[in-house]
Amino acid sequence: MGRNRYKIVDPASPHFMTCTVFEWLPVFTTARQILDYLEAQHVERLLARFRFAKRAHKTDREYQFWQEGCHAERVFNEAMMREKLNYIHYNPVKRGYVNVAEHWHYSSAANYAGLEGLIKLDVW
Repeated sequence: MGRNRYKIVDPASPHFMTCTVFEWLPVFTTARQILDYLEAQHVERLLARFRFAKRAHKTDREYQFWQEGCHAERVFNEAMMREKLNYIHYNPVKRGYVNVAEHWHYSSAANYAGLEGLIKLDVW
């Protein structure tokens, strides 16, 4: 991730972090694995987009996979935590991947709706 101006001021408190992949591709593996695969398969159209997104001053890489920057925000109370969870849970719906947040396979939305999710977790 790129440098940013946001700081975590209280490491003992939960924080909500947003990091966005370039052009909102759904990603469930590492960027390096995806780039290696695209190179092996000669998917030049996507590689060209990732090359184009890289800032000129970044000489340590050929591609920019993750969108620049992230934003740390301290979670002060349960209402704020619910707001952040809803934001995460409804992203696949907003993008049109599913009609209902609980249907997104990699989401904890099912757990929070009282259904069985992909992994067992303690809901907030």
